[in-house]
Amino acid sequence: MIAGQSTFLQRIGRSSEFSDESPRLTPVDTIPLYRSASHCPDEITLRLTGQVPNGLRGTLFRNGPADFDAGGFYAAHPFDGDGLMAKFTIADGQVRFQSRYVDTPKRRQELRGNGSRVRGVYTQAAKLWNNIGRLPADTANTHAVMHADRLLALSDAGRPWEIDPRDLTTIGPCDFNGALPRFSRFSPHPRIDPETGELFNFGLDISTTGNKVLPGAVLRCFRVSPDGRMDQIAKVALNHLYIQHDFAITPNYLVFALAPITADPLESVLAGLGLRPIGDAADYRPEQGMTIVLVPRHGGPHRIVECDPLVYVHVDNAHEDRGDIVLDIIRHDSFEFITTNLKGFRTEVPTLGWPTRLRITAAGGRCQIGSSDLRVRR
Repeated sequence: MIAGQSTFLQRIGRSSEFSDESPRLTPVDTIPLYRSASHCPDEITLRLTGQVPNGLRGTLFRNGPADFDAGGFYAAHPFDGDGLMAKFTIADGQVRFQSRYVDTPKRRQELRGNGSRVRGVYTQAAKLWNNIGRLPADTANTHAVMHADRLLALSDAGRPWEIDPRDLTTIGPCDFNGALPRFSRFSPHPRIDPETGELFNFGLDISTTGNKVLPGAVLRCFRVSPDGRMDQIAKVALNHLYIQHDFAITPNYLVFALAPITADPLESVLAGLGLRPIGDAADYRPEQGMTIVLVPRHGGPHRIVECDPLVYVHVDNAHEDRGDIVLDIIRHDSFEFITTNLKGFRTEVPTLGWPTRLRITAAGGRCQIGSSDLRVRR
C-alpha cells in the first residue's frame, strides 16, 4: 500500500507541472518504488483508461512515506520518509486528485535546510549531539483513517495528526480532547467496526498496573465512539518492551499476537546515548516466546494464550468460529526483512511475506499455526 502510493505519485509527478518543496538528492539508481514524490496541493482531474463504473463515487485517502531526501536529511530506511497524504475523489465519472505532505516538525525542519539535524527510527542525525536522548522524529507516514469526521495521519513514531479532509492542510496533533495519555502511542492500524461505528486501537508506553509500584511496559486499549469520544477499555502489563505494530478485532475481542520482537535493554541504552540507531535496538528473540492476548471489548479480564514464536508485522483479519478466534497474519522468514533488507530500499526490491492462519481454541486454550501454500518468495 505504502510503496504503491509512492510509485503512483512519482509517476504523476513526472507527467505534470507540480511545485516542488525541497531539493532532490535521490541517486539515479533508486528503484521507482522509492523515488521521492512531488506533492500536488491543487486538485487536478486525472486522465483515465476506460470508464469509472456506474454508481461508484466517494473519496479515498491514502498515506505513505514519499520523500526520503529533503533539506539535508537522507533516509537510511523507508520508515523515515515524510508522510504524503493523498486524496482521490470519485464522482460523475471522473477521478480528481490532490496531495500534501503532513506538516510535522520534521518536515518543517527539513524545509528550512536543517534535515541533517533530524534523527529518525533508523536514520542518525549527522552530529552525535543531535542524537543523544532524542526520540525518532514523527513522520506521520504509515496510514490514513477517516472516523467521526476526523482525518488522521498515523505512524508508529508519534501521535495522530489531524488533517483537513477538504484541502489536506495539517490541523495539528490530535489527542482526542486530552483522552490520549501524554506518553502513549496510537497505533497506525486502528480498526473500525462496520456494525457499531466504533474505532478501536492500542498504544504502548511505560506505566504502573495493578498493585505494581514500579512502572513497566503496558499495552493500552482504546475505544473511540462514532462521535469521536475516546475512552480506555483496558491496560495490560507486559513482560517485555514489544515492538507491536498491528492487531485485529472480532465482535467480542481485541486480538493481539505479541511476537517476540522486543527492544534489547543494552542496545536501548546505546541508542539513548546516540551511539546506535533507535530501530537497531529491536530484534526477534524467539527464546522469549510468543503470547496471544485477547481483550474483551465489553469489559472483563483479558485472556493470555501461549504460541510458538514466529515473525510477522501485519494482520490481515480475524473472526470468531464456534468459540475459537481465527487470526490471519502475514508471516516472514526473518525480522531481517526490516532490520537489514529494507535498509537497501533504494536499490533492492523488498522481500515479501506469506499468509498464515492462527487459531486460538476455546477448548484447552491452545494456538494452532496453520500452513499455507501461498508462500511468496523474492
